Amino acid sequence: MSDNDGKEETMQADQKDLFRELSREQAEAEKALEEEQERSGSAKPQDESDD
Repeated sequence: MSDNDGKEETMQADQKDLFRELSREQAEAEKALEEEQERSGSAKPQDESDD
């Protein structure tokens, strides 16, 4: 019984770590996407006017 409880706790901890990792990767991906949109959207006219 206690062995099973220990496995359950470990699984929950692993899932939390996985979820945290996923959330971090998703946040980084969204940030990169926003930066890419800014570069392609608002940054292009600036580049053209700089030249």
